[in-house]
Amino acid sequence: MQPRGTQVLMGKEFVAVWAVESSLCSMAYKLGFEEIRLPNIWSASTFLANDKLKDTMYLFKDKGDRDLCLVPEATAMIVELYNGGWNKSMKKPVKLSYLQRCYRYDRPQAGRYREFTQFGVEVLGSKDAYDIVLHFAKELIEMSEGQLKLIENPERGLHYYTGRTFEVVCEGLGAQKQVIGGGEYADGAGFALGVERFVMMGEL
Repeated sequence: MQPRGTQVLMGKEFVAVWAVESSLCSMAYKLGFEEIRLPNIWSASTFLANDKLKDTMYLFKDKGDRDLCLVPEATAMIVELYNGGWNKSMKKPVKLSYLQRCYRYDRPQAGRYREFTQFGVEVLGSKDAYDIVLHFAKELIEMSEGQLKLIENPERGLHYYTGRTFEVVCEGLGAQKQVIGGGEYADGAGFALGVERFVMMGEL
């Protein structure tokens, strides 16, 4: 039986999602970002410090009694990998983009699923990280032909943000109007975009 809060995509729905994902990845490549593929299963401890996430996480133990989870978001993973060795081995600035399947036990509604896709970018090891990330977001706003609006320094509610933050919203989506959220953290800056909500914009 298909779990609540998941989607089966085919036909026109699949094509619409594929077109958005392809366009985002192409833009990231043109702006000098390297695409990476991350696991969908990760150590739970990476995310449990985040009060906003821990009550909605899919937690389980593997056969070795290790505490794992289905990934709820990607930034914390990338920061952990950066501090775990990438900061010494990779040329700076590190500019990464990703498409990540994420899982949160939220109440399903239009534009919000328990299994969903994030597109995101992260810039690490650069004093200009926030400006680089915000420029990418503004490029997306310009492409939206007036559907998207930038809000600077909102309350983001994620523990790793330590400086400036921003959101990009689409008022036409109603209660689920936030499409992009991002900001500065100790090692850089990044944003995540909800692919499903971005697709919904094309239906307005």
